[in-house]
Amino acid sequence: MKIFRTDSGVPYIFYPLDVGYTSLLAIVLYGMLDESKPELAHTLEHMLLQGTPTQTSDSIMRDFNRLSPSSFNASAEIDMVTIHALPVKKKATEVVDMLSDIIKNMTVPEKALENEKKAINLELDGLRESVDSLVDPYIYQELFSKEFAKHFEFSTEEQVYSITRDDILKDYKRFFVPENMVFVAYGGIEEESMKNAINKGFDGFKSGSRNNNTSEIKPRGKSSELELDIPNTSASKLYISMPGLRFESNNRVERQSLLISSYILKDRLYKALRNDRGIVYDVQAETSSYFRFGRISAYTELSKEYFSEAKAIMFKEIQKVHDGEINSDEISEELSQIMDSTLIHRYTEPVDSSMALGALYLALRDINEVKKYGRPEKITTDDVRAACSKYFDLDKAVSVSIFDKNK
Repeated sequence: MKIFRTDSGVPYIFYPLDVGYTSLLAIVLYGMLDESKPELAHTLEHMLLQGTPTQTSDSIMRDFNRLSPSSFNASAEIDMVTIHALPVKKKATEVVDMLSDIIKNMTVPEKALENEKKAINLELDGLRESVDSLVDPYIYQELFSKEFAKHFEFSTEEQVYSITRDDILKDYKRFFVPENMVFVAYGGIEEESMKNAINKGFDGFKSGSRNNNTSEIKPRGKSSELELDIPNTSASKLYISMPGLRFESNNRVERQSLLISSYILKDRLYKALRNDRGIVYDVQAETSSYFRFGRISAYTELSKEYFSEAKAIMFKEIQKVHDGEINSDEISEELSQIMDSTLIHRYTEPVDSSMALGALYLALRDINEVKKYGRPEKITTDDVRAACSKYFDLDKAVSVSIFDKNK
């Protein structure tokens, strides 16, 4: 893994693998937590593929289909906007030309903007039917604050239609600058030709200011329980969430420890709820980290008649993890699985791998720290127990129960 910087100041990372494809990805540190109006980051992301002074939306789609038929897309996340492609190695430099032009020279045609706002509202209509999407604002309100939770509420149709071309260009000019982004080439890389393409593509990219609005979102530190009545819900759902860790250079050991412990919790919950009692089909536990906050979650779906039993078991297993009832064999087993899956993921999920690499660099801003951050093999039993005691804390947990009370 190497890092370089263009003459215009854009950092770019090479992660070479002996493969015939190249994952190309640009990440901009700008997302729903930064937007000046609701749904603006999402709308800007849509407009990235709508044209530049030298490319129309039709030519962009045609060329991406020709050069990167297996995968290309843009996305807006909690704290970043990404655009990626996955061409074969011999076509990678052509795709760099396209991506750099899109990032550096986005235009916002009025007609295309109106069409995309219609498409966004249709997209949101579909998401509103997802229970998982509906529950996030409630969880974040209880974990952090009402103000923070507003970022996760669905925008209204009127809010989407109120977004103007000037709104988009204002955020675009502020955040789409070299200081606020990273470009990643992951996979098969012809180093010299790739360096030349990236330097040429981002030549003249105007400098700006780094997004410094990345301070930690402080949790409330209080427990709460919510019950949500959602008519016509086919099955009950239970979510238990606790504040976790954001990405920071000084918390590598704690975060890797939480990752291991969430795998242990998942296995224990599956055994207790599925194998021993057969009252759920599946159960998940995970730790998620972002630039400004982190979250530990456990959740399952089940019939209403088993709800109280399952909830009591989940709380009991979380408490056992908090109390350090974890042995070294469990840790060694999970660590081995994590390292194996990481190795496989490196080759089978190049887009996700390059996205994780780029996001980690933007959070840490030091390639040596990035290299160290991904080494879970040095985590000890004491490390895991200390992290569990600190973060698997039911006194700070939010539980959200969802079911149709009429069933």
